[in-house]
Formats: sequence, structure tokens, C-alpha cells
Amino acid sequence: MIRNSANVLINNLPNFLTFCNLTMGVIAIILATHEYFLAASLFILLGAVFDRYDGVVARKLNINSEMGKEMDSLADIITFGLAPSIVALLFPLSAFKYVGYVIAIIFITCGWYRLSRFNSSDFDNVFTGLPITIAGSLLAISVIFQFQFNVYPYFTVLIMLLFSYLMISRHKIKKM
Repeated sequence: MIRNSANVLINNLPNFLTFCNLTMGVIAIILATHEYFLAASLFILLGAVFDRYDGVVARKLNINSEMGKEMDSLADIITFGLAPSIVALLFPLSAFKYVGYVIAIIFITCGWYRLSRFNSSDFDNVFTGLPITIAGSLLAISVIFQFQFNVYPYFTVLIMLLFSYLMISRHKIKKM
């Protein structure tokens, strides 16, 4: 009985880490709506830590599933697409009004497309396009930088458009 319970816990560890990733994204969104932009950005980066290890743990335990892959992608679109876009929209992009909305939607849509393309292809340790995890994490870092040094908001527009392009591009990036 105890052994079965331990096996259940171990077998669900990768999904629990994915859940933690998703939770960090949701917390980041909540914090951003209350204007805690620095804390929100840090939670996005914490989500990246959980995202890094859910796959590592799944491979180590030889627990790979289509459902786990889908859960990971759904968590990633929240934590690295929606959350950093909302943080950026409510902080540096707030000066741009409707243009800021469009930039945020472009970033989220490109991330969604990138994840869909990844899920529908065979992975051979080479990414096609910038992974959304990297794009969202770098956007969170740029918001931290902007928060600390009061960088002009056009910087955020530029990097969001650049990352959006890179996510949907056909550039090959070898997995580290």
C-alpha cells in the first residue's frame, strides 16, 4: 500500500512541477494586476525553474506522455506568454494604450503558434524558433531591468516584436 502510494507520488512528480510552473504564471498575473511588477517578473522566472525541471524529472523517471507534453505547453503559454505580456502591458506598455494591446496580443499569439508547432513535430534536440520559455523569461528580465533603471518603453516594444518574430521563425537553436 505504502509502496503504491510512493509510486503514485513519484509518477506524478513531473506533472506537479508543471503545475508549479502554471501556478507561478497565475501568481505573476495577479501580482501585475495589483501593480507589483517586479514581484510578478520574479514569479515568471521562478516558473522557468519549474519548467526546466519538469522535463528533466520526466526523462530521468522515464515518464513521458502526450498528456504531460500538452500540460507543459498549456502551462508555458500562461507563464511565458500571457503573464509576461500582461506585466509588460500594465507597466512599460501602458503609455501606448491600444498599440500596447496589439503588441501583447502579437507576443502571445506567436508564443501559442510556437508551442503548437513544437507539439506537432518530432523533437530532435534542435528547436525551430526561439522557445517561448526563453522569450517570456527574457521579457520578464527586461521588465525587471526597466523597473530598476527606468528605460524608455520603446525598448519593450522592440524586444517584444523581436522575440515574437524569433518564436515563429525557422531559425534552428540546439538544445543545451
